[in-house]
Amino acid sequence: MNLKKGIEVYLAWKATYAKAAARSYRVRLKHLLSFMDDLKIADLRGEHLVAYHQNLEKEGYSTATIAYATWILKDFFWFWHGRGEVNLNPKEIRSPKFYSPPTAVVTQEDFEDMCDILDERIFSDLIKKVLIHILWDTGLRVSELCDINISDVELSPLDKDGFRAVQVRTRKTMRYNQVVFSPKTNKLLVKYLALRICVDTPTDALFIPSKAETGKGITTRGVQRWVKKIAEEAMLDKLITPHSFRHGKAHAILDQGGNVRDVQAILRHRNPASSFNYLTLNRQKYVETAKKYI
Repeated sequence: MNLKKGIEVYLAWKATYAKAAARSYRVRLKHLLSFMDDLKIADLRGEHLVAYHQNLEKEGYSTATIAYATWILKDFFWFWHGRGEVNLNPKEIRSPKFYSPPTAVVTQEDFEDMCDILDERIFSDLIKKVLIHILWDTGLRVSELCDINISDVELSPLDKDGFRAVQVRTRKTMRYNQVVFSPKTNKLLVKYLALRICVDTPTDALFIPSKAETGKGITTRGVQRWVKKIAEEAMLDKLITPHSFRHGKAHAILDQGGNVRDVQAILRHRNPASSFNYLTLNRQKYVETAKKYI
């Protein structure tokens, strides 16, 4: 079987359980195909992959991108190794180690600065302000945020204090969970929904792009662009991404006396190790914990 056919078969299999991954993997595997000149899968050797790795370095790809491409290749070769189509042992494929700089953390001050530049009397600003408030209150993943539909929002507040819940789906586990946000966010959301339901678009998505005629909800890339622009206009001296709010939420929980189990519950971490990472990253909480045993 040639490499081109092998890639298509592999991606079709990948798409049966991870469509988003299959789409992103296609980009890297097509790049591999252009370099390998469509060899037969059985003819691929370690030296071919070494040459491909060196080519990526020559083309100026970052170590992180090369590591990602290597991980995809390893998964591809494991797929065909299990079917007896390759002679190369996937264990020989090793990803390069690289330093990953820490993600910027949104603080309360950062959040307020970003909100201050948005005028909720303007629809385009209102939608962004609601979006930022929900990110800050809940620590949602950007994919979860984009997947929220109007029908997922509770029809009435949870209690007399005005807290409201939204049902979100996590793509990693395909499970639904509820997240709760503040009365202030709820007030903004109610104001936004009164205008949102009047927008002539077939999608039920809560957040829509500037061009509503697309008939689709906002994409993760669209949210990233919005957050980046707002952070720049607020003149924040760090690279803020939607995920920065998730980190900020974890630190806020710990700073207010919460524990790792609280972080796991609110951020919906399936693996407790993900929550424990924040304990070591949060200086205040880490010092308080360490002092108990000195």
